[in-house]
Amino acid sequence: MERFEEVCHFLKIVGAIDVCHIEIKAPHRNHEDYYNCKQLYSILLPAIVDSELLFWHITIGYPGSLHDSRVLQLSQVKDLAENDSR
Repeated sequence: MERFEEVCHFLKIVGAIDVCHIEIKAPHRNHEDYYNCKQLYSILLPAIVDSELLFWHITIGYPGSLHDSRVLQLSQVKDLAENDSR
């Protein structure tokens, strides 16, 4: 938290999360699930980094049509944060 405050001037932050789209060919099954808001087919890669840009968590495979907030709801990260697990 101290490093994030020092570098970014954000208080009480331990990691930064983002989700990126990895473009794919349209799958034969359930292709509509992978069609995203950028009008291409993709799978999602959510990741969390610390203040030194080291990855704490990374996963891949969510369908591209999911919103970032839904990916967080489905991930283990939400459970860890809510339960203050370390």
